[in-house]
Amino acid sequence: MGALIISTTLDHLKRSEELFNTGEHDKAYAILSDFEDNNIHTLYDLVSSQLLKIEFLFQQGRYKDVLTIAKNTYQNSLELGKNPLRVDALIWMARALIFLNKLEEAYDLIIKGEEFLVSLPDKISLRYIKSKGFIAFVKGYFYYEKGENDKSLEYLNQSLSLREIIGIKDEIAETLCWIVVNLCITGGNLEPAKKIAERSLVLALESAKKFYIAFSLTSLASAYTYRGNINKCIPLFEESLAIFRELNNKRMIAITLNNVGEKYRIKGDLDRALEYLEESIAILIELGNLRDVACIYDFLIQILIEKGNLNQAEIYFGDFKQLKNKLKDVKINRLYLFLKALLLKKSLRIRNKAKAEEIFNQLLEEKSLHYELTIRILINLCELYLHELKVINNLEVLNDINPLIIKLLDIAGKSNSHWILSETYLLQAKLFLLKFETKNARKFLNQAQEIAENYGIKRLAIKISYEHDYLIHQLNMWQELKKTDSSISKRLDLAGLNQQMEIMLKRRAIDAPKLLDEEPVLLLIISEGGIPVFTQSFIKDKTFEDQLFGGFVAAFNSFINNTFSEGLDRASFGEYTLLMKSLTPFLLCYIYKGQSYLAQNRISVFIEELHQTKEAKELFGKSYDINRIIQHDEVPSLKSIITRIFVDKCIPSMDSI
Repeated sequence: MGALIISTTLDHLKRSEELFNTGEHDKAYAILSDFEDNNIHTLYDLVSSQLLKIEFLFQQGRYKDVLTIAKNTYQNSLELGKNPLRVDALIWMARALIFLNKLEEAYDLIIKGEEFLVSLPDKISLRYIKSKGFIAFVKGYFYYEKGENDKSLEYLNQSLSLREIIGIKDEIAETLCWIVVNLCITGGNLEPAKKIAERSLVLALESAKKFYIAFSLTSLASAYTYRGNINKCIPLFEESLAIFRELNNKRMIAITLNNVGEKYRIKGDLDRALEYLEESIAILIELGNLRDVACIYDFLIQILIEKGNLNQAEIYFGDFKQLKNKLKDVKINRLYLFLKALLLKKSLRIRNKAKAEEIFNQLLEEKSLHYELTIRILINLCELYLHELKVINNLEVLNDINPLIIKLLDIAGKSNSHWILSETYLLQAKLFLLKFETKNARKFLNQAQEIAENYGIKRLAIKISYEHDYLIHQLNMWQELKKTDSSISKRLDLAGLNQQMEIMLKRRAIDAPKLLDEEPVLLLIISEGGIPVFTQSFIKDKTFEDQLFGGFVAAFNSFINNTFSEGLDRASFGEYTLLMKSLTPFLLCYIYKGQSYLAQNRISVFIEELHQTKEAKELFGKSYDINRIIQHDEVPSLKSIITRIFVDKCIPSMDSI
């Protein structure tokens, strides 16, 4: 956070900042200490110097030192009378207390700072606004730590508005970073989160302050993480880790090591994940953050279970048990039981699997169970029952799975866990395939893709669209399987349920297929009566076009009744795919060869441009009233729109997914 330097005698503050930002930390501290030790400075200058030292200490993660010096600075600031510097000293104390997990003490100081600020006479000065923005920021962070994300975002947005008035780039970047963190945690639309993180990084780089550059890199990495793009987030985390190492901010080093380790776990690089997590634990033990150590043991044990190294997992579990007994924390106790159940679940013995099931269900009965742990328990129970289904070959097991799916959808929806929500709909679609209910399966595929698309999880949306395409071209196969009453084991394999459970259990990186442009064939706009009012062919062979068009018109009513009217948006039409969207009061139909994902995006862009083109909007309105066919030359702009979107493939870039 940049110091607002008023006195011209404080050139040493600027010089110390320059040295700190270039990594010469000892020299930066020495300049401040030398200045504070002489007797020629004013009290205002002394307090300003101490506040800058506090900022340096904070950037290095030395929160106890921040608290100690902030207390001394506050005492000095009392002699300044009604001055905003007193507020800054109080809020720095509060900020340090939050990081030291003393939230109630921190809140009391925040309120004290707010009350003093309100008493100041000059409420329009930049110095007043700066302090007000600082309070709003720390209050936002306080509510984030309390888990009250709506309040956190409210105060962070207040802080952003105030800090943008002042224009100090690193302060704006800092607030933007925490807005990104909140958006990711609360599962908001991740496209804005990415753009906010990118803006934060630009501002931090312009400020040349390494701590805020590192933090902005971390927030951008988080945005990519929640979008499912692990390959893009890891280099960002690695870059931020290098800066935190340079600053020697051990807490942020440990946190970032944990983040990188978890991402390597998601990629399936378990050995590298273990390396990062073990280093993170060593640092946290050194810092005495035993609760954080316990949480990382959770990841370590999961990785060792995945590797099949159950003996080492049991050793770490013993260490975890000792921590649990020492901490006597309700959440850690629950995590202990969960990990115990995970280890039992991996046993080959039926009695141990039954014990794991018992522990999972016992945990679900507890009040105020954190939603993340609830989700993990429900997914593990689903896997247990699917294993039983495969062993006993009896669909009655689905009666045990279905209530879990309902609970999973409910908790994922309430907690805005949109990745889980989308993956659970995908799981439900595959479960319907076990019963040969292909229409229901497709409905849930549509829901899964819509959620992933709406919340910026593009790679998952692409994967689901690809699976939907595959299914509609395999419908005849599923009909044949139904006739022969194929084994449940075979259906499980063909539906890809084992792979789906592995993705959800291990939260593996989303392996989306390569996006390929479709080959356009025919574009139709059709009235409610089934009469085409506009036709655009992309086929050069006129005879083939007439055959295709005639075949489609003949099958149109069947398509409407059996597909679109039931909430489905696509169907297989021989070797082609037929995609339909509403263009009120018409229906828009697009026939093509290839993947549907980019085709869907193209249709959405086309509909949007039609709505924005006045002449097209008016002409289609008249056509609906008199039920006549629209000729191409009646809307000159329509040809260029179609060419640009469907022929030249000019739609918004998908490179950022």
